[in-house]
Amino acid sequence: MRIFKQLVFVILTVIAFGGCQKELNFDGAVSVGTLKSAVTGDCNPITVNGIFRVDSVLTNENYVDVQINVSFGGTFEVKSDTVNGFSFYKVGSVPIGLSTVRLYPSGKPVAAGPTTFTVMYDSTVCTFTINVIANTAGGAVYSLGGSPGNCSSFNVFGTYNAGTALNAGDSVTFTVNVTTPGTYSIATGIVNGMTFAASGVFINTGIQQVILYGALTSTPANSGIFSFSPTGGGTTCSFSITVSPGGTPAVYVLGGSPTNCTGVALTGTYMAGFATSASNTAKVDVTVTTIGSYSMSTTTQNGVKFSAAGTFTLAGTQQVILTANTVTPTGSGTFNYIITGASSTCTFPVTFAAAAPPAVFTLTGDPGVCNPASVNGTYTVGTALNATNTIDLEATVTTAGPYSITTNTVGGMKFIKTGVFSSTGTFPVTLTATAGSNPTTPGVNTLTPTGNSGSMCTFDINVTGPSDRIYTFDIGSTHYTGPCSGVLLGSVPDQMDITGGSGTNIFSLTLNNAIGLISTGAYSGTSTAGKYASFQYLEGFPTPTFQLVGDPALPVPFTTNLSATVTSIDMINGIIIGTFSGTVRDASLNLITITNGTFKADF
Repeated sequence: MRIFKQLVFVILTVIAFGGCQKELNFDGAVSVGTLKSAVTGDCNPITVNGIFRVDSVLTNENYVDVQINVSFGGTFEVKSDTVNGFSFYKVGSVPIGLSTVRLYPSGKPVAAGPTTFTVMYDSTVCTFTINVIANTAGGAVYSLGGSPGNCSSFNVFGTYNAGTALNAGDSVTFTVNVTTPGTYSIATGIVNGMTFAASGVFINTGIQQVILYGALTSTPANSGIFSFSPTGGGTTCSFSITVSPGGTPAVYVLGGSPTNCTGVALTGTYMAGFATSASNTAKVDVTVTTIGSYSMSTTTQNGVKFSAAGTFTLAGTQQVILTANTVTPTGSGTFNYIITGASSTCTFPVTFAAAAPPAVFTLTGDPGVCNPASVNGTYTVGTALNATNTIDLEATVTTAGPYSITTNTVGGMKFIKTGVFSSTGTFPVTLTATAGSNPTTPGVNTLTPTGNSGSMCTFDINVTGPSDRIYTFDIGSTHYTGPCSGVLLGSVPDQMDITGGSGTNIFSLTLNNAIGLISTGAYSGTSTAGKYASFQYLEGFPTPTFQLVGDPALPVPFTTNLSATVTSIDMINGIIIGTFSGTVRDASLNLITITNGTFKADF
């Protein structure tokens, strides 16, 4: 009987496997699907690359990327009509799901000016427009908005996960100021495996928006916040992109989908003419059925967009905090924002108050040294600033209203605070470090905050040189490093807890010697000689998006094979140095291999 059941199982397995193989083999079938487009009929997302000149031969540098949503895999044909002497075309095969199709041109442009094409796939169509320039057109004269500081009116679109290649929708926008129309080319360098670029033609003068698309060959190497510096027109500005940890996408539903979001809670000030910042957030409910990475964002209303990305580590109903982009809204009234995440949507309103006259105030100490002034957090060359890096000042308000206080950028650091003074009097004000702030100059750095009343007082930040008291380790191609903040000493039996981390990332490597003092030599998670090692790393504490644990005291399946070696102990200067590697388990009990682990700490 058992043999019969096994034979049945094998036969069914072969049939099932054969069936799957046949589904993946299109056998010449024609795919079925739709072109992705906006409600206006425009192809969306759309990437147009290259410069299109009258009577110039078009090459593979001239292309258009569109997206198709395939419900039945097979061969495809995507083509445009012929307009102004040229057209676009691509054939191939696609699987079920969302695919980016790169269309290459044929023909030559005949006349200068905007040229609109209609793209066809299956039974659907969408449109896009290309600006064709005259053969005599020269390079544009322009400057990047915000140069040489933060790119102005910056927005980021798309999903950025470590280890996942960018797609056609991954892009950034900001403003440029064009004084002479013509061709342009703007590009960033390669940062964390990513690069963004755009080329084309500015038809008009004045302030306008430009879109830089991520190269499809770009793959973010690590998670974290990364700063980019696009250059164009002889100018440069900077912007930051947050890359989430890689992993399997989560399965979840937005609370209230598909109507009104549930659990909505807003923070920050929403007022016409008053810039939003990281303090402007929207909290909403989600119900998670399968843990994993997530990315969600809202529509852009009144110039403002909310977004969030990360990893769900627990199933069930919980809340997500979406953060607004930095922009100055111009309108007042109530605007409805539609969130999209994991194929579900919901809507929440945000009311923007009418613009109010700015506050009139001075900072205590003006004109001179800010007094009082409290510089909080640690400042080390090469260590990015975080939420603990703040500056406490004091403002004397004579006229209530909205305010914005911003420092100049000195030694890679900049601080900002926006808000509303609701009454007159003296109030504490806390400035926070802007995204991408990273100290570059050791020694005393003097910063000057400015606000509604112009230049005010100054304060000093003492930046230390780069420290070698750090931890490092690798998981696959992802590299982790941070400062070792010190060592906690245990009681008998002797124990050392080497701690560290930066921001919300927490690192801990514990060494335990049951037979004597901590000394040089090997420590193991499966030690039989009384010298044990255990490890913990949290990313995103107190709500970790990634956790690694290893503890020999825990039962199977938690038991791991982490090993550490203390290579030297300097008892005179109080320095411990060593290495570690092996296997641990994450919060989901998946086995994780750590390599190239090192540590150096004071004790």
